[in-house]
Amino acid sequence: MEETKRPKKYAIHFGANQTDTEHYDDNYALKFPEESSKIMNSIFDTMGFTSEVFTGTNTTSTLLKNKMSYFANVLTKGDTIVLSFCGHTTQINPKTDISNAYREDKGWMMYDRILFYPEIWQIVKKFKSGVKVVIITDSCYSDDIGFDPTSSASKRTLPSPTQPLPSYLKKNKWLYNILLEHIEDVPREEIAAALVIIGATDATSKTYEHNKQTDRTYFSLAFQEAYEHLLEGDTSLITWPNLFEDTCWVLTTRKIEREITSGIPADASAETIRKTLKTVFGARSKSIDKLLPRWHYYRGHEYTDLRTESINKPKN
Repeated sequence: MEETKRPKKYAIHFGANQTDTEHYDDNYALKFPEESSKIMNSIFDTMGFTSEVFTGTNTTSTLLKNKMSYFANVLTKGDTIVLSFCGHTTQINPKTDISNAYREDKGWMMYDRILFYPEIWQIVKKFKSGVKVVIITDSCYSDDIGFDPTSSASKRTLPSPTQPLPSYLKKNKWLYNILLEHIEDVPREEIAAALVIIGATDATSKTYEHNKQTDRTYFSLAFQEAYEHLLEGDTSLITWPNLFEDTCWVLTTRKIEREITSGIPADASAETIRKTLKTVFGARSKSIDKLLPRWHYYRGHEYTDLRTESINKPKN
């Protein structure tokens, strides 16, 4: 009798709390990515994943790409890989650009260099049909990672045309020109794996540290508390296949909304809400909706918006 294959479950978490000053001219230090990534590591470790966390000088684009390429080679149908990132996102403005190659790409600021979103899609494209891939990005402007540049129906939010080109892009023009001139956008129908992307914010908003626990983000705390809520209830919900269903993502979103609105009266006016958000998150955040996670689901190559009350699930 043939033995049933036991699915493999892996998770890798990158907390980019600093960058290489030789490349960026600054270390762009953040205090929350390390702890937030450790939270993710703990959650997936509890769920039975073989889980690793990388911080500081280990959060390189080379290590991330090598790790994901390895998993793309060894994982087969039924296996799962989770990739989470917490740190800075940078965005390129085509109107102030120094090269047409930059287009309007955004990317994660890894320790060694920017890892652009098209590069991440190139990695995802390597995974076989039947493999489950989850990307969790706890960073600014994170919704745009799910943007499909090959679709005429998609719209990308561009940065302000007056935004200056960062010094690290000018300094490393040769590197980024070479990278972006040779990276092709991936049509989403070419993705064979079942893919979920969770972004902590919309395409125009920043991610924020918790106003009481500043060594971690609102998103990571809410993700943790939503998971713990499931542990206290029906534990059948936390089996990994169900994490590809709506339940966990809905709980996470609603928990973040409760965290954000905890100091706002239920009957508060729009002005009161705006002032409260400004106090907690800064002047650029004027809408609760902008601070809620975005959910992209690619299986059957359809897009699902988590924030709707009635979610139309993609067809298998």
